[in-house]
Amino acid sequence: MIEFRAQLDKSYVARNLGNTFVDSDLIGTFEESVICTYVDLDQLIETTKLTINERLILRYLMFGYKYCDLQDVIGYPANRIKTMAKRMYRDLYDEYKYQKEEFLHINGFVKIKDEERFKQCGICGKWLKICNKNFTPNEDGKDGYYSICKKCKRDSGKI
Repeated sequence: MIEFRAQLDKSYVARNLGNTFVDSDLIGTFEESVICTYVDLDQLIETTKLTINERLILRYLMFGYKYCDLQDVIGYPANRIKTMAKRMYRDLYDEYKYQKEEFLHINGFVKIKDEERFKQCGICGKWLKICNKNFTPNEDGKDGYYSICKKCKRDSGKI
């Protein structure tokens, strides 16, 4: 969705080129649904912890830039930009899953136990959201992650 936004969401391109008015005749029923989806994506991007550079890369990707084009604009090699994009997509997905679970929990659709949403690091003792950003995946773990947070693993030299 991110890399095809310029093709699918005509109003996004128009708004970012300074046109505050978009002719409603240009927006069909399909595009209305697309625009609503992208509004949700924009909100998700806002709530996900991303660096300024990551947000800049996402913006360029949404305008249709390819990794090799960004290499010249940003100054990072294309393979590094691709790796960063994959990590950002994973972070966005983790945030989406978290928000969905919170929504379902808050509205009473499902009951999520606190220990299923957060996990205490075995070294520093901090309670962190269970996601790839905080813990390394582990297929053998009870919840699918190692018991030590990434920061503690990094500090101990195990990453």
